[in-house]
Amino acid sequence: MQNLIAENGPVETAQMSLWVCSSLVALGVFLYRKRPRERLYAGWLALVSALAAFREADGHTLLNPEVLGSWGVRYRIDWWLSLDAPVLPRVLWAVLAAVIAVAMVAPLLKASPRAFLLIRGRDRAWWLFAIAAGALFVGYACDDLVGRGQFVAPIYSQSAEEISELIGAMLFLLAIGLTVRLSLSTREKMARERLKPA
Repeated sequence: MQNLIAENGPVETAQMSLWVCSSLVALGVFLYRKRPRERLYAGWLALVSALAAFREADGHTLLNPEVLGSWGVRYRIDWWLSLDAPVLPRVLWAVLAAVIAVAMVAPLLKASPRAFLLIRGRDRAWWLFAIAAGALFVGYACDDLVGRGQFVAPIYSQSAEEISELIGAMLFLLAIGLTVRLSLSTREKMARERLKPA
């Protein structure tokens, strides 16, 4: 079991592959859809998936000073606040972080999926996204909140983390797959119809 869930092992490789597939499928939806709202939503899904793949591949290690020298980012508050640290790299990384933050929020706000309508209207894709988010949160909690030997043995918390993240990545891909066939607007219309009294 330990070999399966090891760092860069089969389970992590499967997770990264699922995130890359999710990103590619969402990008395909982005290119296929014509309405700006649908394209924004699909583009947002592609970005979320690409960032998840980057995180799963430990891409942040490629941005470290060991790789980029003095231009590398340091994930420590003392570097960000230090008067001795070079200003230009900090400005560059702060701007990049702000651009990513805006790219994560703005398209979703502009597309404004009607979440409560989709949930109450039993939209399968939206429910899959919600369950995927829950599974990913469980994975995060197993690693950062209860893992690392704090409350349970690391092998158990790591197993729960990796399996939860794998389930989350699979469900996210399934949800994106459902957006291929039906646009967000169509799914909202169907949810509205399901909520009408018989």
